[in-house]
Amino acid sequence: MNSLNAYILFTSVIFGETIKGVGRTFGAKLKQSYKPLSNQFSPDFEALPTDKKSVAYPFLTGQKTGKIFVPNTIKFAYNGVDLTFGTDNKCTTDGFVDYFEKVTQAVVVSGKTYNIPGVRVLKNLVPISGYDNDLITISGTVESQGRSEPFENIHVPVIIAESEGSQYTLSIVNDYGSQITTENSSLPEKAEVYKDGVEVTEYTGLVFKWIKMLATSNVVMAPTTRNCTVTDDDVDNKLKLKCEAYKDGELLASDFDEITDFSDPEDILLPVTGISGTQFTDATETATVTPKVVNRVTQDTVTGFTFSYYTHDNQGDDFIIASQTAARWTGGTSVSITGQDLIRANRGLGLAVQANKSA
Repeated sequence: MNSLNAYILFTSVIFGETIKGVGRTFGAKLKQSYKPLSNQFSPDFEALPTDKKSVAYPFLTGQKTGKIFVPNTIKFAYNGVDLTFGTDNKCTTDGFVDYFEKVTQAVVVSGKTYNIPGVRVLKNLVPISGYDNDLITISGTVESQGRSEPFENIHVPVIIAESEGSQYTLSIVNDYGSQITTENSSLPEKAEVYKDGVEVTEYTGLVFKWIKMLATSNVVMAPTTRNCTVTDDDVDNKLKLKCEAYKDGELLASDFDEITDFSDPEDILLPVTGISGTQFTDATETATVTPKVVNRVTQDTVTGFTFSYYTHDNQGDDFIIASQTAARWTGGTSVSITGQDLIRANRGLGLAVQANKSA
């Protein structure tokens, strides 16, 4: 393998087994827009049918074996406030009463179903968000080698954005936790489009563009329909996949999915220093990302790679951070992102890193 791609992930080490902890959503993505001076939200989380409502859950896998761990205890927090639940599983925390519901989400991976605890969003989040991005944090314990071991700080971001006119949103959904776990396998992705919070009933006339967002370039995939099949050949370790929906040549909405291929023998990690996790809390903070390539089984560092970088804003458009002169560049062992960069990027900044095998 000559190249690997990565995005920032959260990890914890349990009894020698590295657990990859990724915050996932089932159903509608946790991305909501609003019209100023109105109560119109898109999607309208309250109006969505139960099977379409957003469910945030942790997807925990063993990096060595690809084994999927189901939490035996779990705790959720919203912007650092612990969420408590009554006997009906509805949230009882002051300020969040009945906004959330504790549920069990069925996640299918390689034909096997895992029942993972999660939290379902029942009401629109804009009124409690302060019209700003929010964060659901998940922690708990898993059973590993006969012992109960903790995991913490699994993050699921809540994106809040202002919009005008008719509000279209798009969600990329799949039933496989956005994971490829075996060689020669594939992942079916589907785009769902919502107008003013309600899924459209007629997809005729909509054209879709599926884009692999790589550090070296963006690659448009073949399908122009709402369905896209991603194979393990499409994913060099990790892939940031973007879908755009168009009508009469006009962009209506877009969304992203992050796909991981656990069948790759090597992994690229993105350790972050300078901030806690990947969320900035102050404009004066600076985060430094220092990528490294490791053997997936032994976790030993693998040398002989150079790195390419790509930064984009919250809408997926090219974005130049203060320390660079372009959105894409090659070279350097680390990259620094400032709080001011985040403000200019409308409080959402993506970093793609590609490790390239030296000749």
